[in-house]
Amino acid sequence: MKGIIKNDDLVIGTATHTGVSIPHIDIKFLRYNPETDEVIDIRNLPQPYTFYIDEKGIKHILQLNPNWQPLKCSWDDKLVNDNGSWRVKTETEKLQEKKQEKQEELLSFEKQRVQKVCDEYGYNGLADIQLYASQNDAEAQALLSWYQTYDNLIWSYIDNDLSAFTDLEELLQIDIKNIEEQIYQQSIQQSPLPGEGVM
Repeated sequence: MKGIIKNDDLVIGTATHTGVSIPHIDIKFLRYNPETDEVIDIRNLPQPYTFYIDEKGIKHILQLNPNWQPLKCSWDDKLVNDNGSWRVKTETEKLQEKKQEKQEELLSFEKQRVQKVCDEYGYNGLADIQLYASQNDAEAQALLSWYQTYDNLIWSYIDNDLSAFTDLEELLQIDIKNIEEQIYQQSIQQSPLPGEGVM
């Protein structure tokens, strides 16, 4: 397989007949060294390595542009542009970023769950339930009571359990779908759904 080069050292695609020979791996790990006319896997470089960071935060192996910033880091380090200067993302920043991702994942599962319950009982959505509940519909009021319990439990987990994590590796092990299921089961014990519509 042959490599197609862009920006002097970035491999952006492959061809079968022309270009520099490249290994059969994901091209995002490849860089072209014009001094040796070789394509290398940046994961095989001594780590940390002094990369040259362009304006988009891409790591280059040679300073082929004088504006690229030298930065000693590992090939897989996440970078942050801090007031025009690139630096490695701190462990605290990684932890906070992952907490935010887990929170968004949980809220997405919550949204799906609420829609499933609405569908099960023939409501268009939460606003529909709120409308009927305001008209003293017993079923809608029970559903609204369940939702308030469920939502409170979701946010209690986010504000207390999720926010308490201090170890990134432990946080990565959390199965958010399983957490949502546990919260749902707890919610229907505290505020049962009406009739036989338990999901």
